[in-house]
Amino acid sequence: MLEGNGGVSANSALDALCRIYGVASEYKDIWGRTQRASDKTRTAILKALGALDDAADFNAALRAHEARLWRRTL
Repeated sequence: MLEGNGGVSANSALDALCRIYGVASEYKDIWGRTQRASDKTRTAILKALGALDDAADFNAALRAHEARLWRRTL
């Protein structure tokens, strides 16, 4: 999951943000087939929730979320 530069790949980071904010990455259509929501759609939802700014830097958003959790704990 981690890349060589110490960051998380963009796709993994997007999936992680979706889990944190409760955004479904997949859903079942009316025929029972699993459909995956596009990255563009999930990014737009995360922006609407305030999880991302206009730059859509997924790794920075994950770091900011973790920092908020630490500050709240401390």
